[in-house]
This record gives sequence, structure tokens and C-alpha cells, in this order.
Amino acid sequence: MKRSRFGQQRGFTLIELLVVIAIIAILAAILFPVFAQAREKSRQAGCASNLKQIGLAMTMYTQDYDEVLPPYETNWSTVIIQPYIKNQQVVVHCPSANRTGGVNAAMAPQGYNNVAYGRNGAHRSAGYPTPPFNFAAGTQAHMAMAGTPGETVWVADYVNDGMTFAQNDELISMCAFAQWGGRHQRQNEVLFLDGHVKLLRMWDLKDPHNFALEGPPPDGWCQQNTGRANCGAPFTKGIYTSYTSACFPPR
Repeated sequence: MKRSRFGQQRGFTLIELLVVIAIIAILAAILFPVFAQAREKSRQAGCASNLKQIGLAMTMYTQDYDEVLPPYETNWSTVIIQPYIKNQQVVVHCPSANRTGGVNAAMAPQGYNNVAYGRNGAHRSAGYPTPPFNFAAGTQAHMAMAGTPGETVWVADYVNDGMTFAQNDELISMCAFAQWGGRHQRQNEVLFLDGHVKLLRMWDLKDPHNFALEGPPPDGWCQQNTGRANCGAPFTKGIYTSYTSACFPPR
């Protein structure tokens, strides 16, 4: 604002106002994404905290039941481990997720059905189970059976309580986790069998190396059971082939 030669104040010119508005718009365009990322980082931290509490509860259950892993049932999080958590919100809600009341692919990966964290529950061929499925003979899965607990997925961001793929005889897939649970800028918070939590891109994992209780499979197992040398390859058949769109590195 300037004074005229007679000492009177005059308003801003149109050009001056437009320059100010343009500067504000530029600053907003720069800062809003930063604020959004900061909010997501906060939600991501809350999600990691949830999984750490879930991990502690499942570990305490395992210790109380002589190293037997919690059973893989639909209420594993809302009932079975609740005595160790006593908080339904921890297992039901990821801060970055929105409940849809149903499995809604249009809402993926932010949407979820009843709970926002899924157990690693892939169906395996006889003699090659994954936590916490039993062996073919009915032997319960024990923590001592874990070949590489620090590398085996236990729970992760997902659309409901668990995931299996018996319908088309495919192994569990990191593509499915990415499709339904890649809420944190296309990454998942993942709880591993040893209790640590890590944010990662699911396509960086291998199947069955990071999903089977025993750890990496014996030589030739993938070729024999899947017809593919690489067990971790995306789904090739059935209704889950669409999930491969979520399973590729960012460009």
C-alpha cells in the first residue's frame, strides 16, 4: 500500500493483489503435499504400534501354550488374543484404513471388512505348512518349528482377518497383500514371527521363503509343486490374477 503525493493512502493495485495470490497458491501447492505426507507418517506410526501390540499378545499366547502358535481362526484377533490386548481397536482399525463393511475392490487398499490386519495363512501342500496351519498329521505348529522367524510374515495390513488361496491351488502371494493392504504409500506394515515390525513393499518378499513356517523350501520344491522355478511369481490363474497389478516396483 502506497501514499499518494498528497499524503493520502491508496489501495493495492490489481497486479499487486494477483502477485500475492499467486505466491500464496504456490506455497499452498508446495506445502499441502508435505502436510499430507506428515499426516500419513503419523498414521503409519499408529499402524506399526498396533502390530507391535498384536505381536506381543501373540507371543504371550505362544508362551502360555507351550510354544504353540495361536490357531488360525477368523476370530484370532478379536477373541483368541484379546485377553492379552483388551482393546478391539488395536486389531480392528488401521489409522490409514476405512471400513467398508465388505470386501470392496474399488476401495483397495484403504478399505477393509471387519478387521484391518490379516494373518499369514497360506494353504500349503502336505508337509509344507505355513504359520499357524498344522502339519498333515495334525501336529500343532510350534514356534520351535520356525526356520527363519525373523524373515517369516505373521500378520500384515490386509482387508480382513486372514488369507488363503485354496480356491485355485496357488501359494500365498505378496501381490495379494499389496492389493489389499498397501495402505502406506503402497507399502505394508508387517509383523514378523520374531515380533519385529517393518514397513516394506510386499513384492520385495519371496514366497514361500517369507511365508512358510519352515523358511526357504528345499531345492526343486517350487518347480515340483507349482510348475515354476520361482515360487514368488505373481498369480497366473484363477480370480487372483488381477492382483498382479499391485505387485510391481514403482516407476
